[in-house]
Amino acid sequence: DKAIGELNDKNKSLTAQTESLGAEIQQKESAIGQLNQRVEVVSLEQTSVLTQKQDQAPRKAEKEARLRRELEDELARVKEHLERANKDREELEGKVKGLRNELQDKLQVKMAFEEQQARNKDLQAEIERLRKDLE
Repeated sequence: DKAIGELNDKNKSLTAQTESLGAEIQQKESAIGQLNQRVEVVSLEQTSVLTQKQDQAPRKAEKEARLRRELEDELARVKEHLERANKDREELEGKVKGLRNELQDKLQVKMAFEEQQARNKDLQAEIERLRKDLE
């Protein structure tokens, strides 16, 4: 029971981590989407401003591209972590199921043993009664 409780606690913890990572992924994806929009806006601005500030536009685009790559890399790391957490959760769920089955089997054996002991007790009482009857 304690092992199952611990596994359930760990499963709950992993589920909470999974949900947290899912929210983090959504935030990162939203940030990437915003960044993509920003990159497009910057690209449009560059074409019109290029004649005035030819050296500023490429640096800005490089910075935006670098930030975009960094966010995409972070998103990939978060997704990988989420996949590992999901795998761990699935493994724990399997272990919990196995432990439940094992405990169920042990309970059935114990119940059968107790039933046999009760029958033995009844038979012992019957033997004692018959012994008294013979005396």
